[in-house]
Amino acid sequence: MKIKIRGLNDNETYCCSPDELKALFKGENIDMYFGLQISRNPLKNSTHYRVSKKSNNIVILNICSFKAFEGEGWLVTPIANFFILHKDIYTNEMREEFRMSILPAMKRFYGEHKNDVYNNDNGAAKMVISMNSNGEFIIEYTKKYF
Repeated sequence: MKIKIRGLNDNETYCCSPDELKALFKGENIDMYFGLQISRNPLKNSTHYRVSKKSNNIVILNICSFKAFEGEGWLVTPIANFFILHKDIYTNEMREEFRMSILPAMKRFYGEHKNDVYNNDNGAAKMVISMNSNGEFIIEYTKKYF
């Protein structure tokens, strides 16, 4: 497990802590990136990463299990990207709901896709968690071969 974290400003947060994820995924082969290779603007990130482009939800987490060439051959590599959130829209109640409902769903998704086989083509199974304007979490799934 590899975890890399981008520092936050005082008005920013992530949906959960790296310590929670270390405990949840202890001994698993998953890389986690907090705020890396994304914009600090949640709307810009959401437009790029969300599954339904017609939605106005804010993406807070993207977990993807994909086939990639590494070293001597093809490997399935699970990666979780955590997006920067503004503290004024992400409350402690939402954080607790995330901990109780989304983290278990994330673990199930990882378990279901960590050993995926994509035949001769590259492919990806993706789980995107977003938040609507009412503070409700939305889970979307995709599986693509490309």
